[in-house]
Amino acid sequence: TAEQRTTLEGAIDYLNGRYAGDEDSIGEGMSGALTVILGEYTLERIGGERWTARAVERDAMARLTGAIIVEAMQGVPETTIAERAGVDRMTVRKAVGK
Repeated sequence: TAEQRTTLEGAIDYLNGRYAGDEDSIGEGMSGALTVILGEYTLERIGGERWTARAVERDAMARLTGAIIVEAMQGVPETTIAERAGVDRMTVRKAVGK
């Protein structure tokens, strides 16, 4: 409808200002706006997806911490662990308690 189009255009303008230059975030924001405008998703559903993603990230970090600890216990250098795991050395140090 015309009202939906106007709402989406306003959301796009807002997102472009908020995430200037970050096309991925703009696209995801537009997706969220459009699905709510069309009634496909609710704010509550999208909020729930975020909490699920955060829980998955926490679990992945706990698994990564365990793996880092094992590598460090086997004498693998900190820089090597960081490179292989795709993290910075501070993350490795935090995982092994240094």
